[in-house]
Amino acid sequence: MTDDTLIFVEEDELGQESVATAPVDVWQVLVVDDDPEVHQSTRFALADMEILGAHVQLQFASSAEEAYRYLTTHEEPAVIFLDVVMESSDAGLVLAKRIRNELKLLKTRIILRTGQAGYAPELKVISEYDINDYRVKNELTQVRLITSLTAALRSYEQILRLETSHRGLEQIIEATRDLLSSDGFRQFSFGILTQISGFLNLTRSEGMVVVSIPKEQLAGRAFELNDQTIVAATGRFEGLVARSKQEITSGLQRQLIDRVIASDEHCFGADGTALICHGQHFSLVVYVDTRRPVTEEERDLLRVFCQNIGLMADNMTLIERLNQQAFFDATTLLPNRLSLEQWLDDQRSRLTNHRLLLINIDYFNSFLETLGQEKCAKLIRLYAACLQDGLRGVSEYFAHLGDDTFAAVIPSAIDQGGLASVLNLEVQLTGFSVHVMSTAVTINLGEEALSGTQLLGAAHLFMKDAKRNHRRGLQHYPVSLLENGRRNIRLLRDLVVALRDDQLMMHYQPKWDVSGGRYSGMEALVRWRHPRGHWVSPGEFVPLAETAGLSNDLFQWVLGAVLRDYANMMGRCPEAGPVAINISGAQLHDLSIVDRVTTCAERYGVPTTSLTFEVTESAAVSGGIDGAIELLLRLKATGARIALDDFGTGYSSLSYLARLPVDQLKLDRSFIQKLKEPRGVAIVKSIIDLSASLGLEVVAEGIEEEAEAELLRELRAHSFQGYLYARPMPVAQLAELLEGNA
Repeated sequence: MTDDTLIFVEEDELGQESVATAPVDVWQVLVVDDDPEVHQSTRFALADMEILGAHVQLQFASSAEEAYRYLTTHEEPAVIFLDVVMESSDAGLVLAKRIRNELKLLKTRIILRTGQAGYAPELKVISEYDINDYRVKNELTQVRLITSLTAALRSYEQILRLETSHRGLEQIIEATRDLLSSDGFRQFSFGILTQISGFLNLTRSEGMVVVSIPKEQLAGRAFELNDQTIVAATGRFEGLVARSKQEITSGLQRQLIDRVIASDEHCFGADGTALICHGQHFSLVVYVDTRRPVTEEERDLLRVFCQNIGLMADNMTLIERLNQQAFFDATTLLPNRLSLEQWLDDQRSRLTNHRLLLINIDYFNSFLETLGQEKCAKLIRLYAACLQDGLRGVSEYFAHLGDDTFAAVIPSAIDQGGLASVLNLEVQLTGFSVHVMSTAVTINLGEEALSGTQLLGAAHLFMKDAKRNHRRGLQHYPVSLLENGRRNIRLLRDLVVALRDDQLMMHYQPKWDVSGGRYSGMEALVRWRHPRGHWVSPGEFVPLAETAGLSNDLFQWVLGAVLRDYANMMGRCPEAGPVAINISGAQLHDLSIVDRVTTCAERYGVPTTSLTFEVTESAAVSGGIDGAIELLLRLKATGARIALDDFGTGYSSLSYLARLPVDQLKLDRSFIQKLKEPRGVAIVKSIIDLSASLGLEVVAEGIEEEAEAELLRELRAHSFQGYLYARPMPVAQLAELLEGNA
């Protein structure tokens, strides 16, 4: 090392520029030199020095290797004074290369120093390693040392400011990328604070963002955001996120925010800055603790920034609103079907030991008819809350798929019997309670490699079966039963051919008139013997026809076949009594049925007074009772009679029974089976007495034992139908039976 030392020359003016605020509290400066006198002279020159608003703190290293070890274990310094010649003639240059390439300290400013001008590095080296300055030691006076350091610190300060600004901008860009996430708007608001802190060159971000919605906007539309709410906060204000502006403890800051909202203008104060970012429907008020006056140039920059932020905030909330509508149910705000499908797809690999639970409210349309749209929506919200509470600790995901349908993902190991309680819930509405019964199905999620859409489609198919056969219960279905769906497609294709080629046939089950002691009347029942020789149950092909839109074709075929058979039978058995034809729920709103009935009756010469149309209680109610009433009234106007089938198995509302224009009530077999119990007898008696008070005849279905018939005679049922008296039979066999009955 040369013997040249650092000599300071007296100068009057240092030319130091005062700056309002530094981006850090202390400037860390590392002096790397193998000459102890250089360390001492530098310490003396910069002792207690303040540059650009912050104190200078010196660290020393006596070799390139020592400096390298220091840099690997400490935060990066703002500036390094680096001697070129130490362990070797280029030790400083080698260290500069390692600083940039290995340690990646790209912001740190490097000032090279050497004792002799002959050791000056090439310009290429200065450029490649981003050397901020190069000085010969004997040229450095105290002023020149400080001037060189000030220039390096100013460069470092600008780099910090750009990096902070870039970081804030990146956060806002990231927020716009992540708009579909639930934290999109919140992350965007935090980005505003970071960006402004970068603009103002603040060491720490200390501030908050408050939503302000004009009164005229609040009155005219619904907002996802709450007025006067803090949506983002940093520093000592962090605890105020999601709180009201009124909870700001400092009156000074609250007053500043209120002043901006009232004046609708930015406010640049000595202790803080409050900005207003105008959107189309709301504004964001941003408070930042600047701790210094804001320059005019900074104010201009912030004004432009706030204009852009207002527009971006509008777009942000719009997209979040669209996201809410796309993935969440509007009534309950729960995840909807699309959300559940995506979640099932995302979580498929870990759901092998789970089941999908589908829950459907029974007779939902009845609630809609009774309560109206508004109260029914409230009922659904309350029911959803009760359902969630009942599944708490069990369900991993809970969704509202539509008005009356909910879904949950539950462990396969759970006891299904324990889930039964959620199918029978009491919901408290204002002033009264509503008993909500439901039907549920479960399927295994790990049984087949199906997508979320396919799994939900399968669950809905199984729900239709459960509604027919396991209503008000919980039924598990193997996904392998989807093969039945493929079978149904083949069966449907065969049914179309059967209707076209008259492969169907009619059977008739006669009814026994209690008072007359004879057969009087019959019910027409459609049957299908498949071309392959096996019988297809009506319980299978009739619902299939309804699902596939063939119910009208099936009804027309049945109507024509029954009236043709009845016309032929009238000549042999004029006292046969009326014939009953079933109407499905799918047809209860098709008023064209009335014209088809009268036209067909005229063609075969059958008086419409000889016809009875049976409609199930559940079909009449669940499909919309007003439409059903209109159709039934028109059929009655032709002279036909109306029977309510399967009474007691559906909604069983006495108000509906009073409204429906029925002449006859058919008591379901499920009540007959309970006649051996006193409670069952009491129920049947009350139904028969109620029917008598309404002027309705009662037909008891499913009579199989003489004891049942005897008890029902005592209870004054009008007619019996069941195996005890006759099974369903072809028309020829029926005619023989009725002729012997004459």
